[in-house]
Amino acid sequence: MKRLWTLLGRLVLISMAVNLAVELFSRKSLSGLGGYVFGSPLVFLLNVLLTLIPFLFVFFIKRKIFYIVLVVLVEIAMGIANGVLLMFRTTPFTAADLRLLKYGATLLTTYLSWPQIIMGAAALGAAVLVCVLLWKKAPVDPCPVNLTESVCVAFWQYRTGLSGLWICLLFWQLSF
Repeated sequence: MKRLWTLLGRLVLISMAVNLAVELFSRKSLSGLGGYVFGSPLVFLLNVLLTLIPFLFVFFIKRKIFYIVLVVLVEIAMGIANGVLLMFRTTPFTAADLRLLKYGATLLTTYLSWPQIIMGAAALGAAVLVCVLLWKKAPVDPCPVNLTESVCVAFWQYRTGLSGLWICLLFWQLSF
């Protein structure tokens, strides 16, 4: 059980690092990032808890490192997409953008230059290569998955995320 709690602590730190990277992409400066983190600490912690939720499944699988890197790559890619979109429009990246992906591909050359498109494709290829190599080379957890312990830790993580959400919403409503 101690092993799972240690893993949860590492996941919280990874989630903080991912959240800092994503916010750096969207705010485009360290001073903007610092103003956000220290100016709105509750919102920052809420975002950390929200980025922690996809890591819930790591407690139920044996390829933990592969799954953690996969989630980090997806969250960073979404943060980069958000940063690029914020350069050209005022609305952030949303789920509606995923539905409009085929139309966005035709507008790609309008927003990005060819070297930027090539670098993006190379980064996507590198991410896929990293995932394939991790699937083959990353260690598999030798311990069998104990469902009782995993459910307890995952439920605590999920419950903490929901509690943080409610606390932040309460303070947000009190600020008006």
